[in-house]
Amino acid sequence: RAVFSTFYTETRQVFKVLFGLLSFTFSAFERVVRRRYLCDVEVRINCRQRLAAFFLSKPLSHRQVEEVPFQLLECRKWQELSQLIMRPDVFTLLCGTDSGRFDL
Repeated sequence: RAVFSTFYTETRQVFKVLFGLLSFTFSAFERVVRRRYLCDVEVRINCRQRLAAFFLSKPLSHRQVEEVPFQLLECRKWQELSQLIMRPDVFTLLCGTDSGRFDL
């Protein structure tokens, strides 16, 4: 946590917190970062799989049921996506949010 706090303090001009999520303040900076670090399809898929695995390792939450299906969709992991959203606990949480009902 201390490492992240130092990082965020030093870079807060290029980041903003939007709906509890850290994002870039400037779209041009985001494009540069994407081109530099996420230009390869395999790298993007690997990052998305790691994000999904991270959220799946946490207790079930609204954030998890919003994030994991999106990451699996972007990775084209259809089997894992269908298994996840068919879980009763996940399905119930998804149906409890406006975006989840719309996505389903």
